[in-house]
Amino acid sequence: MKKLVSLVFLIALLFVFTAPTSAQDELFFGQAHSYSVTLRGNGEAVVMARVAFTNFTDGDLSTLKLYSKDSLNQLAAYQQVLPNVCEQTVYNKDTGASSCGMYAKPNYYSDYISHYYESRPADATYYKLKITQVGDEYAFDLVKPLAADAQGAILLAYRSKDFVAKKAGGLFKFNFTTLAAPVQISEARVAVSVDSELFLKGKKSAVNYTTATDVSLGMPETAGLTNKNLDKIASSIGYGGAISKSAKQLGPNEMFTVKGSYATTKLRLYAGRAAAFVVVIIAIIAALFFAWKKSRKQPDDVGVAPAKNDPAVKDAKIDLFKGLYLIWSLVSALLIFLMSWSIQYLDEINWLRDIPNDMEFILGIGLVIIILFFAFLLFGIPLIMASKHGWRAFLATFIDILILVVIFFLILTAAAMLFA
Repeated sequence: MKKLVSLVFLIALLFVFTAPTSAQDELFFGQAHSYSVTLRGNGEAVVMARVAFTNFTDGDLSTLKLYSKDSLNQLAAYQQVLPNVCEQTVYNKDTGASSCGMYAKPNYYSDYISHYYESRPADATYYKLKITQVGDEYAFDLVKPLAADAQGAILLAYRSKDFVAKKAGGLFKFNFTTLAAPVQISEARVAVSVDSELFLKGKKSAVNYTTATDVSLGMPETAGLTNKNLDKIASSIGYGGAISKSAKQLGPNEMFTVKGSYATTKLRLYAGRAAAFVVVIIAIIAALFFAWKKSRKQPDDVGVAPAKNDPAVKDAKIDLFKGLYLIWSLVSALLIFLMSWSIQYLDEINWLRDIPNDMEFILGIGLVIIILFFAFLLFGIPLIMASKHGWRAFLATFIDILILVVIFFLILTAAAMLFA
């Protein structure tokens, strides 16, 4: 039995060490996807994409497969072939000129691709690809097949109305989904922009005119050509959007989704939030009126201060509906609610990008202040009540604050869903 176990163990080790390394490389590199999405007022999304990939097979790769459940209209694709890069420069003292002493293959994954063409001629070559669609699968026949472990890239352009849902009054909800691949995607980068007359939620309206071009990429069908304008488009894909999102280490057939809203007017964009705010204010006014009516029945609690040593000062029971406690609980819950809402809004507009690097300590100070403020609203006000009316007052006020915060949250959520 021991010999059998040892034999199985040796076979397993032999398999691990002799297995092809391409599958292991796939876990490290995979594909790299970049998308520039321009959203328009007709509910259409214009997409420019760049897919960098590696041939992880042992033979030549002649077909690249991607998947999408959405309708990709006017789909066009080009294979991008980058020139070799200079790895070592040689300086000639006699002529005062520099020349390249050693060339290396380009890295299709590197971030320098975004700045690759700014200081060099348009010498990347593009080949129009034949596309075959079967259901959700799109097969791209590479004009220049890739050898084992070689890198490559393709550019895609398409339109789709599947990413945008029209709402009443000029509001649009977008739900952009990236393409899926049969291998791991090491990174998916998405930059979202809107046309200049539109407003994007949480961001200033912006349009990426570099990528909002004709979806056919404006290139003739030839055997292979260079195009500096297309170089600029390719280098900017995935960058410069009003909204930029990214995801890493997506599994095979896994997609990355970016959601948001945009509208034809700023008023319509925030109509749901404004309506929800009005509903919450009305609820607060109604609750304050109820608390005021309740407090009028107990004038000794609100306007008349009992003697310091009067035993009536201490509560005999936990009264959640006592007017004094309800009023201060409403004030505390309202401030907690508004503070939380403000923090959420600041996060939406990504205000952290406007803080200089040498002023990051402000974030730590601000975080401490916010925590102390929340602690005071949640525990400080109940402690003030307890100092005058005993520990039962603390519990009553604390519970009232929690209940009111939950009520405000539920009212806001319901109103936002109703008016969105």
